[in-house]
Amino acid sequence: MRDTNEVRRWRALVVTSSLAIGVDEQGQWLQFVPRTERLIPATAENMLFYLPLLDMEYTEFDSQTGRVMMDDEELRTGARDLVQKVLSLALQQRSTSYIERALSWLEHVSPNDDARNALDEFARSKRGTQILRHAAFSILRRRSI
Repeated sequence: MRDTNEVRRWRALVVTSSLAIGVDEQGQWLQFVPRTERLIPATAENMLFYLPLLDMEYTEFDSQTGRVMMDDEELRTGARDLVQKVLSLALQQRSTSYIERALSWLEHVSPNDDARNALDEFARSKRGTQILRHAAFSILRRRSI
């Protein structure tokens, strides 16, 4: 893949109709956006571009990544870290659709400290609907957080 006049070798691990997420040879997570034909690194300032990952069901994400990363613990750790960053960011958004999707994923994923803090902050906030805030409290309670 050509990225700003340099050739980058990378492999897609998760593919949807609107994006592909994978890693390059250095282990950096990247997103390829077919519409723009650009690679976007998974850095703090670019994480908003990764929110569409939540458009897919968690089970589909798990299935796609599980097939590719079976024996690669480093890749699995990187994927878990990326998911936690996306979940934390989604819970901080004003858009209830991303919050709702993050809550759906959190039914399957145990939050790390950052995601847990974002979940707790959202549950105690006035953002989103009361139903979503109750769902956040329920996840916190079920996970004894």
